[in-house]
Formats: sequence, structure tokens, C-alpha cells
Amino acid sequence: MMRKDFKEIDFVVVAELEPQYQCSVSYTIYEIFGTQTDGILLFQKAECNGMEPIEDLAQAQVFAHGSVKWDGCSNWEIDAQKDCMLHGCGRADLERIGTVLTRCWDMTAELCPKWHK
Repeated sequence: MMRKDFKEIDFVVVAELEPQYQCSVSYTIYEIFGTQTDGILLFQKAECNGMEPIEDLAQAQVFAHGSVKWDGCSNWEIDAQKDCMLHGCGRADLERIGTVLTRCWDMTAELCPKWHK
């Protein structure tokens, strides 16, 4: 399992190589909600209607999840839009969503021994 903090685009990615055939990598993406003064990242608590920041990823709301296969094909589900529309306050928000997905795609080359792109 690998974790990468992409603070500059406000996302944290957790990646895990599929163990049996090692031909795909699964990703879970969390949106950074804020940062404490000591640098600890905060996330929105899952199953919470209000704003409740937490430190523990195990309790955090998932922004998106998906996988990338050895041949470059990928599948994604945007969990953040299950309860409401996906919101962006400007073009930069749309770009950072695309950026985190492409960074996951790029991480697959590092993690997947059968990568063939």
C-alpha cells in the first residue's frame, strides 16, 4: 500500500496493488479539508451532514475510488457526487480533479509490475 499527499491540489491518494495477479492498482482519493497549524492534514468525516474535520483517513469521506489496469485502462466512481452535484468554485477545481486522476494513472507505472504502456 502506498499513500501520496498531493497538498498542492488538496488530495491524498491511497494506492494498493491487486495482490493475486498484480495487474491492476486500486485507488482511494480523499479531499483535504484543511491543515492544522502543526501541518497535520484534516479530512471531512464520512457520514456527516455538517462540517466535521478529522485526521484519520479510516473515518474520512472518500472523494473518489477506482482502478488502473496494466494496459492503461481505468475505471472511476466519484463518491463525492452521490449525495449532491460535484461542485467547483472555478476552473482550477475542475483541473485539480483531472490532475489527481492522471496522477493515479501515472502512479500505476511505479506500482504495477505488469505495466505495459
